[in-house]
Amino acid sequence: MHKSLNQTAGDSYTYATVSHLSSVRYAHGKRRAAGQTCAHRTPDTPSRYCGRRTLRRLCTNPKPWYDDELKAKGPLLYTEWLQPLYYPYTIPLEEREKFDAFDVQNSGTFLGPFSAPSFEDQFEAHLYAPGAEYRRDKTGFEWNKWYPTSKRVSKWRWDPEPLPEQDGQPYRKYLFLFRSPRDLLKVGFLQIQYHGKNKEDDNYLYVPTVRKVRRLATANRQDVIGGLVLRQEQNALMTPIHHYKMLRAELCKLQADVAGLGGGGEPANPDENAKRLDGLGEPCWVYETTPFREDWWFAKQINWVGMFSLTNWYTLSYDREGRLIQTMTWIQVLSPPGEASSDGVPNCCGRKTHLAWGPSTFKDFTTGFWVHTYPSLRTLNPPIPDEFYNVQTLIQEPKTIDFYR
Repeated sequence: MHKSLNQTAGDSYTYATVSHLSSVRYAHGKRRAAGQTCAHRTPDTPSRYCGRRTLRRLCTNPKPWYDDELKAKGPLLYTEWLQPLYYPYTIPLEEREKFDAFDVQNSGTFLGPFSAPSFEDQFEAHLYAPGAEYRRDKTGFEWNKWYPTSKRVSKWRWDPEPLPEQDGQPYRKYLFLFRSPRDLLKVGFLQIQYHGKNKEDDNYLYVPTVRKVRRLATANRQDVIGGLVLRQEQNALMTPIHHYKMLRAELCKLQADVAGLGGGGEPANPDENAKRLDGLGEPCWVYETTPFREDWWFAKQINWVGMFSLTNWYTLSYDREGRLIQTMTWIQVLSPPGEASSDGVPNCCGRKTHLAWGPSTFKDFTTGFWVHTYPSLRTLNPPIPDEFYNVQTLIQEPKTIDFYR
């Protein structure tokens, strides 16, 4: 059913259709047969995704701001997310091989900046005017909690046609709150997303000047978030309602300046002290998104999503005349769980750090404004009670990220 709603006719893809990428399954299978996990690979391990010659070329000049683990392992670091750490990495390679564009959107891209487990973040965002002559800083909190994925189709985060017992049940809850500047202080959003199509997602806006919460319509997915360049649907309202078509597979080769657009001294600009990962050298799906209705804010998007990390590294958005109107880059970091983590993010492979969004850059080419945003404090799997995610939390106007503890 999802193909008729969200998949463009003719959208078919398997790794075997891409000659230079097609035998990672063979290489991965040999490792498993030998009792090794993907973490045991070394830069000398052959793979049709990243051959030795390709890896040597990609690893010749590691960026000074690369995480030490990425410097040591090169792009093979990304193969560690072939292990069943937690969803979506529980999706085995054999199943990822069969992904169409909707599957990628509903498992990998869907997570976007939220590849990690449930988390809470304190973040900073610096908005620049054209020419970087003006900067406006913003700070805020966000809390994200995942609920059970589809019971009918295990590879999907959201199920458009769930089993009866899951229909209308939440798959995600998200709360976002500004702490500065003054005119945005305490403005917040609460979003709850549900399996199926019989219950609309809840989307609330808190307006502190009148201490009122108002419900937002689906059309508000297009709204810009408090001058952060990003639209609502790009940051939180991620139910895959659009149409998706696979284009090709290729190694990730982002533009040289994708880590920063100027401004100087920013953790995303790049600052050598802000260690991060940019996806360079990871095999990616490249697919196209077209909106479910003609009057949407974009006419076409091209997305790059890592096959191993299942991270949405890069998105280009175009208008109806084919003009580039926005770039979105979700740079990742290797995050420790944090002291307040409720269970230390247990996993089968003993990783002590986990992929999560880091210093990222977004630019609006229509206005010329662009923004750097990055987390300044993070906890993975925080001990957040379920009742936390309601409008009363917004009305309380939290002053600290951990006020509920």
